Amino acid sequence: MKKAQITIFAIIGLVLLIILGFVLFVVKEMNQPQEIEVVNDETTLFVKSCADGLLSEAVTIVSLQGGYIYTPEPYATFEGFNVPVFDGGVTPVSSIEENIGLYIDEYIVDCLEQSGFEGFDLEQFSDFKTETVVGESSVSIKSSFIYEDFQKEFSSKIDSSFGELLQIAKKIIDIRNSPSWSYLQIQLLKSEYDIVIESTTIMTTEVYYLEKGDSFLGFAII
Repeated sequence: MKKAQITIFAIIGLVLLIILGFVLFVVKEMNQPQEIEVVNDETTLFVKSCADGLLSEAVTIVSLQGGYIYTPEPYATFEGFNVPVFDGGVTPVSSIEENIGLYIDEYIVDCLEQSGFEGFDLEQFSDFKTETVVGESSVSIKSSFIYEDFQKEFSSKIDSSFGELLQIAKKIIDIRNSPSWSYLQIQLLKSEYDIVIESTTIMTTEVYYLEKGDSFLGFAII
């Protein structure tokens, strides 16, 4: 009788152990993040090609417009672009990074539609998000998206001295805000940083364009 009871308890314990193991497995699977495919498959490369083009466009726009895609007032319109008027400082890097990321996120679907990659189902594409980092000599992005229930990601970078030019713009603003400033001080920056500095006066506003290699930055000072 005792052996039978022990056997029954052992079977019940084993069943409970199996059930507990199964429950833990299900809970673990439910809490697992979506599978991430980091392989450079054709779909990822296709989306990346669009993001690369949009990154280049975004950097060009923020360079011409002092760090903005949509320039807030006050600004000076010069050669079709709205150049922000800087007073005590330049556009924060975090704001520039956000502007670039939002531009790519906003236009990625349009680019994918127009590019027409064979076999790509736009209805299976969702949750595209971009993080941007502006450095002294480059602008890089890391993007992720979901396609056919798989999360995919990629990174990209372009060479750009935009971050460095932004720091030089701050130096020019500091010089201009000094009571005893002179144009000679600004000209000395050209040789110190090996850059081109051009300025144009529009009414009471002076528009500056800084250029280094293929990189440039536009801003204005009253």
